Amino acid sequence: MPTPLPPSTDFTGPSITEGGFKTAISNLRTFLSGLFGTDGNIATALAALGVIATQNTAKNAAYTVIAADRGKVLECSDTFTLSLTAAATLGAGFSFIVKNTGSGTITIDPSSSELIEGATTKTIAAGEWAIIYCTGTAFDMMGYTVPAPYVSGGMTLLGTLTTTSGSTQTLSGLTLTNYKYLYIVVDGVSFTAIGVTMTLGGVDFCSSTGSPASASVTGYSILDLNSGIFTTTSEGSTLKQNIGNTSYSNASTSIVFAGGTFDAGSIKVYGVK
Repeated sequence: MPTPLPPSTDFTGPSITEGGFKTAISNLRTFLSGLFGTDGNIATALAALGVIATQNTAKNAAYTVIAADRGKVLECSDTFTLSLTAAATLGAGFSFIVKNTGSGTITIDPSSSELIEGATTKTIAAGEWAIIYCTGTAFDMMGYTVPAPYVSGGMTLLGTLTTTSGSTQTLSGLTLTNYKYLYIVVDGVSFTAIGVTMTLGGVDFCSSTGSPASASVTGYSILDLNSGIFTTTSEGSTLKQNIGNTSYSNASTSIVFAGGTFDAGSIKVYGVK
């Protein structure tokens, strides 16, 4: 149990003795050092109080968030689950920041049947971050972002493809009018291939070479519809960028993923104006 703040009567009461006063001073020092630390440094005091974003630590494998992580920035890379200690244990007001600094996906998983934002789990994609805070019985999120430049333009979900077993996967019915970028999120799509290609309206904008015999791809890719530049964080292959190809149609069209033997997963395509 922490030492409580001594009451004022321990210092000013009519029957206070020298010994009692010394004990009160000692208890006050213990109380203050429990709050702020003992070295007199502001950084130590902020860390002891759990002030948000005053400490950071790297995580690259499954980890359970505990009370000592209050206020920390957890810089996560790779693909793994960040489990949360029970909300009642962490207490209302407990908060921390999770930042995905890698190219994988971080899954936030509360204890047992507890929820986060009303869901059993939430994911933090590559380049994204969120403040996670405890209500005492559940968890919520705030400040959830996507990488620049997509914040300023806003994103519109154009379509979702649930991949199934087969060599060609097609997401059709896309209307690209007035969009400047496509933001393609690949989540746990497994495939076996020597090379995989992506085409938009029949025009190749990405081709992979040197793919492993089997890979599970998670990450995001960006296609600039004006310049034709394609970039990606997706794992599993060496990707070729097609630069300067501006022949993409802005009419209703489709994206075709071909060249591999795909398995279960999902691909979401967002438009950015």
